[in-house]
Amino acid sequence: MTKRALYLLLPVIFLTLFYFYPLFAIMRLSFAPTGTLDLTALSELVSSSYYLKTLWFTLWQAILSTILTVVVALPGAYVFATYRFRGKTLLQALTTIPFVLPTIVVANAFTALIGPRQNVAPSPHHHPLCFAHHRGRQRLYCPHWPARAAQQRGHEPV
Repeated sequence: MTKRALYLLLPVIFLTLFYFYPLFAIMRLSFAPTGTLDLTALSELVSSSYYLKTLWFTLWQAILSTILTVVVALPGAYVFATYRFRGKTLLQALTTIPFVLPTIVVANAFTALIGPRQNVAPSPHHHPLCFAHHRGRQRLYCPHWPARAAQQRGHEPV
C-alpha cells in the first residue's frame, strides 16, 4: 500500500468509525428495535400535527436563513476577495467570531447588543447579519432561560 493510499484511507476509516457507524446504529435502533423493520414510530411522527408544524417551521426557517446568508455573504465575499482596505483583517476576524463561539454565547451576545425585547428584523428569528438568528433559536428552544437569568440577578421574571 502506498503512502497516498494510506492518507486517503485514514479519513475513510475515521468517518466510518465516528460518523457512519453511530448513524447506522441509531437508524437500526429507530427503525428496527426488535430486529425487524417497524415503521410505527415514523408513521406516528408524520401523522402528528405538532411534529408536522415543527418540521414545516424547520424547513422554511432553513430556507430563509440560507437565502439571507447568501444575499449577505456573496457581496461580502466579493468585497473581501477583490478590494484592499484598512481594517480588512479585523473585519474578517470579527465576522468569524460568531462561527467559532458556542451558539449560546453568540445568542447572549446579540441579546446584550440589541436588547432582550428589540426586534431588528420582521421576525425575531432572522436578523440582518444572518448568523444572529441564534437569539431566536435560544428563545425558541430555551424560553425559560431569560426568566431564570433574571431571577439569578435578583429581578422578577417577566
